[in-house]
Amino acid sequence: MGLKPHASGDYSITVAQANSALEDQGQVFTSPSATFVGVYDGHEGPEASHFITHHLFPLLHKFALEGGGLSAEVIKRAFDATEEEFIRLVKRSWMARPQIAFFGSFCLVGVIFDNILLL
Repeated sequence: MGLKPHASGDYSITVAQANSALEDQGQVFTSPSATFVGVYDGHEGPEASHFITHHLFPLLHKFALEGGGLSAEVIKRAFDATEEEFIRLVKRSWMARPQIAFFGSFCLVGVIFDNILLL
């Protein structure tokens, strides 16, 4: 992707596919006060990484609003809630798609807020 603007400058993302199916996801959200970067390394399939892409940042935003701002605790809470929601999905889908229990993802998230990097 070409250069895109964010609160502190410009950014660009490149994805290199090593597997036959792309299991990894990445995302960047920017606002005037913060930049959020997420990298999700899928394991055994793309489902977990796709799930995280659609759930982690909305939960992070929700908890930051509820808590009055961003903090390491807000990030941890968003990770925990995302994991709990994925586990619920696995339990609901188990009978129709037992392979869903083998999907996973490594996650790395960075948030720049008030010129402080939170990981």
